[in-house]
Amino acid sequence: MRGRTVVPLALAAAYALWTFRPERGFLPGGEGDPLFNLWTFEHVWRQMDRLGPLHLWSDRFWSAPIFAGMPLQLAFSENQLYPALILRPLWRALGGPLALQWGAFLMTLAAFGCAFGWLRSLGLRELAGAGALLFACCGFVQSQYAHYQNLCIFLLPLALWSWNVLERAPSPARAALCALAFGWIGGWNVYFQLFANLLLLALVLLRTGVPLRWRLAALAGAALAQAPIALKYLALQRAIGSFGVSLTYGAVPRSILGTAMRPTLLQRFLPGYPTAEVPIEAAGFLGFSWTALLVAALLHRRARPWGVAAVLAFWAALGLGYGLFDVLHALPGFSGLRAAGRFQVLTALFAVPAALLVVQESRGAHRWLPLALVALELVPGVPGLRVPVPVDFGRRATAFDAAVSGRGPLLVAPAVDARFQLYALPARVPLLQGMSGRAPANVQLLDALLADPAWSKDSLAHVLELTSAPLVAAVDPRWIAELSSNGLLASEGCFEELDLQVCLFRPSASPAPPRVRLDRDARWEYGATAGGWPLAQLRATRSGVLDYAELGRCRLTETTGLWGLRWTRELIFPGAHLRGARFHEGQVVLARESRQAVFRLPGWARPTRTYAVRCG
Repeated sequence: MRGRTVVPLALAAAYALWTFRPERGFLPGGEGDPLFNLWTFEHVWRQMDRLGPLHLWSDRFWSAPIFAGMPLQLAFSENQLYPALILRPLWRALGGPLALQWGAFLMTLAAFGCAFGWLRSLGLRELAGAGALLFACCGFVQSQYAHYQNLCIFLLPLALWSWNVLERAPSPARAALCALAFGWIGGWNVYFQLFANLLLLALVLLRTGVPLRWRLAALAGAALAQAPIALKYLALQRAIGSFGVSLTYGAVPRSILGTAMRPTLLQRFLPGYPTAEVPIEAAGFLGFSWTALLVAALLHRRARPWGVAAVLAFWAALGLGYGLFDVLHALPGFSGLRAAGRFQVLTALFAVPAALLVVQESRGAHRWLPLALVALELVPGVPGLRVPVPVDFGRRATAFDAAVSGRGPLLVAPAVDARFQLYALPARVPLLQGMSGRAPANVQLLDALLADPAWSKDSLAHVLELTSAPLVAAVDPRWIAELSSNGLLASEGCFEELDLQVCLFRPSASPAPPRVRLDRDARWEYGATAGGWPLAQLRATRSGVLDYAELGRCRLTETTGLWGLRWTRELIFPGAHLRGARFHEGQVVLARESRQAVFRLPGWARPTRTYAVRCG
């Protein structure tokens, strides 16, 4: 290996060690996402021990101890099955936190290696090491170091590399490897799977030099490889309604200079260097040098396709309301992408060959100095944040584990956070709530009730009637005092749970109230607001308390009609917008106002909108 490869590889390894610094009792990042990711991995590892790795795709394997009573709880967020399978030996040897830290280090090296191989397959042999360094340490992944699911950026150049290999000498084995490289990504990151699907479709349509049978074989094989994962998300979508979103977390114009979680070295120490702190999903730092090379690529004949691809990826990263993502939103799966800013990983990916092709024809300092400036701008200025994790997590039973063993589901007041969810995992107690990428309608309602500023002693009665929870837990001292003073609960004492003290309460026995199901015990009424906007109200037709288990499986069906044509879509029921848990006959349960501009059109051109609730 020559210096132009060894030096970039050493720098990538140094960046990974500087960022992830494997150390027992810690995880990279702040409170929240790192602990949730550790919970996902710990749960999957335990499922492998209980059921075996061969059951990765069974419905039972995809169950998890959150959102009690719901199916496929793992599909409410990233599943991360395949990295968990690969890192399982490290988990057994080192424990979860250290396994994830070393896994992050290895994924950084994998990003370097896969980008290196892909760039060499493009003919950029001398510059492949420098380009691999830029991609492995790009601004996108630097700001995502606390989002473990987004560290697997190596999957995208690996997939493109496999296509180039297939294109060079098509064969059944290479078509199968290409299909696998594109199709297994959903077990790592569902966003990246959809990005890969888009890339593969573009390659199949545009790279006509590859015989059609091999292109179709790769496409069909990739669909088959991703089916076991995709079918689980489709099954959950059928149960709770569409994952479609109307709001996205996208990039912003200053994202090319935007960082999150930590500044770069130049932002910290160079006077006058612009600092742009942006939300994590908007961060995609390129810096001045890389952006200048990208602009130059648009004027360079060989580099222009890559430059255009990078610009299109950034356009998509802006999210809804900017044009391109609105078009992509109509494609299967893309309607559920909230974090549109993650398209910036493709911006970085395509910007690498664009930059290398611009400098390739130069020699000496004119070739290497621009790339060195890009690398310099990417150097992080401070170590990554660290969140503590007890070193004995999962290694010993706690008093809380013994107190809740065989009981549940557990209601946590006022909410389940990532730390409590992680600590409760070894006890295998099911939680009524949970932290995940999404939540079913019943959990949305429960969280809204517990967070209501108008909370009173009667509110607890409504929550207990709604959930029929056999056990209530609290960690927050204010809530412990609140629950201790309520006559509806009997204290069972407080118990040690690693570095938390958890107090448990047992609700007193009470007769079960009549249950109201929204699909049969309520009717829709239509009218208009004072401002003239269409208003739909769901009104109870009998008195009682909402059926908690059934509410979790409710979908809201929205039908828009115009000139005899009808378009229907199923949405996740907006549980947080319900006006309570107990209703009397005639009370309004839910109100929906339509404020789109089309409802201001003249009557002959104005659409109508109706709703229905479907449960089960």
